[in-house]
Amino acid sequence: MKLLAFDDLARLPVIEFYEEAFRKATGVSLKVVPPGEPAKRLSFGKGENPLCALLASTPDGCDECLGIQQRMQRAVAKKIAPHQINCFAGLTDVAVPVLIGERQVATLLSGQVFRRTPTERDFKMVVKMVAGGMNGDWEKKTRKAYFETPIVTTERFEAIIQLLNVFARYLGDYASRQALATTTDEPSAV
Repeated sequence: MKLLAFDDLARLPVIEFYEEAFRKATGVSLKVVPPGEPAKRLSFGKGENPLCALLASTPDGCDECLGIQQRMQRAVAKKIAPHQINCFAGLTDVAVPVLIGERQVATLLSGQVFRRTPTERDFKMVVKMVAGGMNGDWEKKTRKAYFETPIVTTERFEAIIQLLNVFARYLGDYASRQALATTTDEPSAV
């Protein structure tokens, strides 16, 4: 059987469909990304939390986001299990590995949500950390995005992680079946 790589998995139509359906159903972003530490910050695309996009538009914010994504990917690869992390802005992200057999072929990145109500004090600290040289318009947009970021209860967040786990298992099984269906070699037992 051909070993499936991330690029093979990423071409499956179910990926884009599930990313969009997950976002619509939960209000939370989802991105299927390659395993391993990214060299540059991974964007969630059109489903990305607007706050994350604005923070990442600053050099310091982008560096912080990249560092969080690298730490998440390291933790997922080490544990081969879901991993949660809080970013510098107070958002919670989660990473779930997609496995084919024992091999990680992708990671589901999700989250970009608050787990508690954000405060004005929190906002000012975040802006101070990343806004060097940014103008008042950026701060106005960032304030709006900050206070409109979804707040997810513990129970709801656990349900989101369960959905991600189900999708990760489904993707691994689906990809395995696709690899078997496209192989031209007969198994040695046959």
